[in-house]
Amino acid sequence: MYGYTFAVAQENSGLATITIMDLVPWSKSANIRKRLLLTDVHCEEDCLEGVTYDYMNNVFYAVVEFPMRVYKITPSGRVEEQMYGTKYDWPGFRDMAGIYFRPGDDW
Repeated sequence: MYGYTFAVAQENSGLATITIMDLVPWSKSANIRKRLLLTDVHCEEDCLEGVTYDYMNNVFYAVVEFPMRVYKITPSGRVEEQMYGTKYDWPGFRDMAGIYFRPGDDW
């Protein structure tokens, strides 16, 4: 996200979450700021592959690898939009763990 603040995509027992935390080099542990439970994202096996934050639109983009989908998520954890199909097709992409969208782009 910015500075020493990171967003981490996780899944556990079919539940998808985004954890926002501070990881500062002078501390031995992470400071958890917020944990977003994504009830609209249904995981079977592999689920969230990567996450990025758009500070201009104040949303997260989280990626599911199979089938490839991108979720637009509000800071409260509500899935605002599921992006996939021809408009959002990424032919040849196999891994989106290092996802990045330019801040302010209108998807």
